[in-house]
Amino acid sequence: MARWQPVTNLRSRIIHHPPVTVFFMCLVVLAGAFISIGIYSQNHDMKNPDIVMDWNQMLASLAKLKFCSQLNDSDLLNEKPDINSPPLLTHADELINSTQQKHEVISKLLLVPLMHVGDHLDHSSISATLLGSQLGLRESAGKQLLNITLFLDIQTHSSTTDSALIQKLSNMQTRPRAYESCLMITAPSHILPQTPSPPRCPSDKIQENNISLVSTHAVQSITKSSNTPSCLSLEFTPDPKLTVLLTQDEKILARYHLLLVSIALVSLCITMCLLGTLTFSKPGRHLSHDPQKETLLG
Repeated sequence: MARWQPVTNLRSRIIHHPPVTVFFMCLVVLAGAFISIGIYSQNHDMKNPDIVMDWNQMLASLAKLKFCSQLNDSDLLNEKPDINSPPLLTHADELINSTQQKHEVISKLLLVPLMHVGDHLDHSSISATLLGSQLGLRESAGKQLLNITLFLDIQTHSSTTDSALIQKLSNMQTRPRAYESCLMITAPSHILPQTPSPPRCPSDKIQENNISLVSTHAVQSITKSSNTPSCLSLEFTPDPKLTVLLTQDEKILARYHLLLVSIALVSLCITMCLLGTLTFSKPGRHLSHDPQKETLLG
C-alpha cells in the first residue's frame, strides 16, 4: 500500500538515491536552458547553425596565418606537414589536378576587412598557395588547394584622381573601416562559402598601381629566433553582414520546438517528484510469513 508523506518520503529519496537525484537535476537544468534560449532568441539575432563556413570564418582563419617570404629549415620542422602551405602555384589552371577536375575553379576579387599588424609594412602585396585545412575546411575540402593574392592598404596606394571613390567607400556605414585590402582567391567553387560575400574590389586600383607580388609561405606559427625573417601578420575585423542569421520564421519554429521539449522535460520532472513522495511497503502479514526471515530467526 502507499502512504502519503510528501516531505519525508521525498527527502528519503534524495538521500538514498543519489543517481536519481543527479538525473533529476540534469533534467531541470536542461529544461531551463531550452527555455532561456527560446527567450533569448526572441529579441536577439542568432547565427544559422546549418552554415558550416561563411566568409567571416574563412577570413578569420586567413588572419591567423603568418606569411613569410623565406623560412629556414628549423622553422619548417616546427610546422606539422598538414598545416604547411604547399609550393606556390603561379597559374590558376595548375589548381586543376586529378582530384579537382570534377569541380569548376573560379576566381574572386573581393574587398575584405583585413589589415596588416605593425607599423612597418615590408610587402604590400603577397601571394601564397594554401591547403583547405589551413582555412578550417575539413574532410575532402581540407585537401584542396587555394591560390590567394592579397593587396594590402589598396586605398592608400590609389591615385589622387580616385579620391572621390575612396571617400565614398570609406564613408559607407555598411562596411567597416578595415575594408581597405583586396583579396583575389582562386579555388574550386564548391569549397568557397556559398553565403553573402564581401563587396567586389575595384580591379582598376590594382592595375593602375603596377603592384609587384611577393611569393610567401603561409604557416600557423614560427619559432622566434634571431634567424627568423620578418613575417606578415594580419588583423581581421568581422563584418556582421557576412554572417548568415536565422530568419524570423526560422526563429519562431526553433522556439516552438524548444517549447515542446521543455514541456516534456518539465512533465517528466513533475512525475518524478510525485513518485518520490510515495512509499511502497509490503503488508505486515506477508512479512511475518516470509520463510527466509523465519529461517534466520530460527
